[in-house]
Amino acid sequence: MHLSADIVYAEPREDDYPNSVGFRDTTVDYCVVLSRFSDVSPDRGTINVMVRDQIHTEAANVALDLSRSQCRLRLDEKAASELLGVREYTIDFQADDATCRRAVELLGVIFEGLPGLAMAG
Repeated sequence: MHLSADIVYAEPREDDYPNSVGFRDTTVDYCVVLSRFSDVSPDRGTINVMVRDQIHTEAANVALDLSRSQCRLRLDEKAASELLGVREYTIDFQADDATCRRAVELLGVIFEGLPGLAMAG
């Protein structure tokens, strides 16, 4: 699925809310959000992936390639089947430098101890 996100979220953990990075394409009313309470014990070693509007699953096999203006997310078959059947998302986005830095930092926390995160310089 190809999205053009006009809103980028990069929210650090606060109280009952986990570290979250998300992208919303308001034109098609679709979002993709990755989150994780990685510093809460016990950590299940999974990332919460949410799509559309509150459709979510926990997944350990998540691959994310991030550049300055594009995110490519790939899910395993099990996770995709729980998330509307979409295995791959390509998300074009524009964000200010502070939001990009925060997203990179939080994705590092979200993927801590898990493979699958690749960031282009």
